[in-house]
Amino acid sequence: MIAQEQRKTNTNGKTDTANGRPGVGSLLHDMMALIELQGKLFVHDLHQLRTGSGPALLMLALGLVLAFSTVPVLLLGLGWMLAAYVDWPAWAATIAVAFVGGVGPAVLLLLVGWRIIQKKASVMSRSTTELRRNTDWLKRRLKSAT
Repeated sequence: MIAQEQRKTNTNGKTDTANGRPGVGSLLHDMMALIELQGKLFVHDLHQLRTGSGPALLMLALGLVLAFSTVPVLLLGLGWMLAAYVDWPAWAATIAVAFVGGVGPAVLLLLVGWRIIQKKASVMSRSTTELRRNTDWLKRRLKSAT
């Protein structure tokens, strides 16, 4: 009878001891709820990250393809044309055309794609922040239970 009077009921319907510390059942229930919510948030963040990353990944792939195969015949022809009209050595004209027609746009595409990917990666910071907060809360809760 006295032991029953010393117990209180918390908001979850679980019983707490008279000293105000949560019972093991309440703690396990809260831990399971946090794990479930953390998993749902992570899946949601992954879905958001995946939905907007297609164009950025496509730009990165196109930039890499353009950087590695900068249409050599066209650039060589433009280099020879520049050498003929400006009286530059053929090697200098060919290199200038390669930088302007291939390397420049490739670098630009790579930079734009990389920045978009970095912006999308910030979506995951919400999950990591929540995980850190939940872990800290659980540590405090476990410490107060002992």
